[in-house]
Amino acid sequence: DIEAETGGTFLGDGPIRTMLAACEEWPRGDLPAGFHDPVRSDVPVLILSGETDPATPARWGEQAAKTLQNALYLVMPGVSHSPFPDCAIGIMTALVETGTTDNLDTSCVAEIPVPKFDIPGDD
Repeated sequence: DIEAETGGTFLGDGPIRTMLAACEEWPRGDLPAGFHDPVRSDVPVLILSGETDPATPARWGEQAAKTLQNALYLVMPGVSHSPFPDCAIGIMTALVETGTTDNLDTSCVAEIPVPKFDIPGDD
């Protein structure tokens, strides 16, 4: 799966292979039954994904939201792994203040500007 998951990415398979090598040295223990089962909950949850996040792809957030009854799942356009744009901070704050995902104003997500960058020498 490493090649399929990292092919064409900026970092490639190097970081994953480095972590796997470290894991070979890590102590092991038995995991309880159900350890890998999806979390199921009705607690309000905000899941924010960056559209261009190479560390935690948006599809993982979508997958997590499937078993969380009161999840609000948002993909922020042009955003990578961090930092969170002000829009996301505002939505997180509103969730904490209200204690619910119902009726949170998420309209700013559609207005997040895609970061601009310049390639030196590309005039």
